[in-house]
Amino acid sequence: MKHKIPQMPLPPLEETDLSRVDLSGGISVFLPAYNEEENIERAIRRSVEVLSSITDNYEVLVVNDASKDHTAEIVNAMIAANSHIRMITHEKNTRLGGAIRTGMKKSTKSIVFYCDADNPVDMWDVKRALPFIADFDVVTGFRLVREERPHRLLYSKVYNFITGNLFHFSARDVNFSFKLIKRKVIDAVDLHSKGGFIDVEFISETLRKGFTIGQVGVMYYPRVAGVSTMASNSVILEILKEMWQYYRRISSE
Repeated sequence: MKHKIPQMPLPPLEETDLSRVDLSGGISVFLPAYNEEENIERAIRRSVEVLSSITDNYEVLVVNDASKDHTAEIVNAMIAANSHIRMITHEKNTRLGGAIRTGMKKSTKSIVFYCDADNPVDMWDVKRALPFIADFDVVTGFRLVREERPHRLLYSKVYNFITGNLFHFSARDVNFSFKLIKRKVIDAVDLHSKGGFIDVEFISETLRKGFTIGQVGVMYYPRVAGVSTMASNSVILEILKEMWQYYRRISSE
């Protein structure tokens, strides 16, 4: 049976109603970061601005994945000025999957939001999406507009089609880094992927454990600084390898 993940329109920011959301356990935002010195300060400041408008019980966690630039120094300076900011540093680069697993495990609040550190979304959309966490265990985003090269758009459409059919769900943009998650989901799923396949593994495992997912459309803002590490042929080959390994694993269960 294919899981049809329902889509909901985001309310206008001024009409966002958080009265049904249990905020007693706080909110975490975690940002995986590898050589993001040109982006990380803005990503943290925008996260703090939005979270502090919602609750005093929040944290912004940077997972510094063995950056070789000044990412760590920038974050440390911000930590000194704001106790809500934390950083975990990997001694060795663990790639996207490792950074996401660390962020999920080390976030301390009962609602967790994951986003890339290159500012791909308007963080106020997190507040707009938050009411839906009262009805779903996970709220995942999809890009309303994608200003990307044709081959990247084709790759994404093919990838969403293949993964959706292999693993029986209908997410529109499975790899997009906009995921709002209840702590109980993180505690229940066991993720293994080291690379970019981890988003598919997370959605699949969430559904296999019986949790619910909703999806919302958000505006997407392409990277304007720094260099993406997710578009190389080696990354794509790793995703395909991990997809096959995961498919074999769950097929044998």
